[in-house]
Amino acid sequence: MVFNIRSKSFNLPTLSSYIENLLLIFRIRTTTKVTGIVSLPTKIKRFTINSSPHIDKKSRDQFEIRTYSKMLTITGDFNEIFSRLIKISIPQGIYIGINIIEGTSKNYINSKWN
Repeated sequence: MVFNIRSKSFNLPTLSSYIENLLLIFRIRTTTKVTGIVSLPTKIKRFTINSSPHIDKKSRDQFEIRTYSKMLTITGDFNEIFSRLIKISIPQGIYIGINIIEGTSKNYINSKWN
């Protein structure tokens, strides 16, 4: 079975360390095959607001939120991989989605995935 693990976060260092930990955990076993980390495109949302609501229409503040995403593909036995994935604690601020592929695509776990 093939597991596609997609994770996203607003904090890039936390996301990178979490993916590296997953990589280390699954590379210890020789029965599982791990495909490298794929960095997905960063989504940027920009907001512009007026500094003063009454006067100075030209005075504005701009903010942005960056959402970083990475994907990891693991191939191996369902029971072994799934039991390890359940035991791993997810750091605060990281959202994961696990897509299991066995002939047809099935979405088993979506943890706050939008």
